[in-house]
Amino acid sequence: MKVAVLSHWGFQKLHGGNLRGYFLIRELLAKGHEVVLIVADPADVADCRQKFGTEVLCVEEPMSRWQPVKKKMVQYLVFGWKVK
Repeated sequence: MKVAVLSHWGFQKLHGGNLRGYFLIRELLAKGHEVVLIVADPADVADCRQKFGTEVLCVEEPMSRWQPVKKKMVQYLVFGWKVK
């Protein structure tokens, strides 16, 4: 089965916010599924390829956890729109 995973934070540092996605991706790959990761930040591409060994696409809409909530909400919409 082909699966696309959208990740606006990436997996450079593993923490509570991205651990579920990390383990889900690892499990899908272990079961033989074809997984494509779509990340927001170009800095996450190489790290994701190294961690998972799968295709990684980037929409070039970097986000920061430390931005104001209103700005992040707009960026989530932009990220989703660019993935489309």
